[in-house]
Amino acid sequence: RKGNVVSVSWSPDGRWLCVGGMDKKAAIYSTESWGDPVQELARGGSVNSVHWSPDGRWLCVGGMMDKKAAIYSTESWGDPVQELPRGDMVMSVHWSPDGRWLCVGGGDRKAAICSTESWGDPVQELPRGGVVASVHWSPDGRWLCVGGRDKKAAIYSTESWGDPVQE
Repeated sequence: RKGNVVSVSWSPDGRWLCVGGMDKKAAIYSTESWGDPVQELARGGSVNSVHWSPDGRWLCVGGMMDKKAAIYSTESWGDPVQELPRGDMVMSVHWSPDGRWLCVGGGDRKAAICSTESWGDPVQELPRGGVVASVHWSPDGRWLCVGGRDKKAAIYSTESWGDPVQE
């Protein structure tokens, strides 16, 4: 790559690897040939986070300067089918295990939970005391961990979305 690599993600079937970084691109590599990227998705700034949907039909690319989480169809790879604007840089994106939700965390000090059925405004925003640097769902989807520059890893119940059950 022509810049630092910031995020990597395997497709669920293991056939593809997405590499995102400071070169303002998310590059898709075939794990069968390992040659040049089969696709490069250009963004308006560094690519901070990449993550495939559980069924492999979608790829989310989160960026710094464009302050968006862009959703790409892995069948067509054209323009994003959806862009989720945020108030500041996007640092981390992660799909729920069932694919119904996408969590987007970043410089706006929130973890935004977005419905993948409606793609409207976030259905829930979890405020934090600092930049949200990492978000990750538990394998069973019952918990969401939000880590950030507030020096905490907050665990939320996805059933109630109340205050963190653990910090």
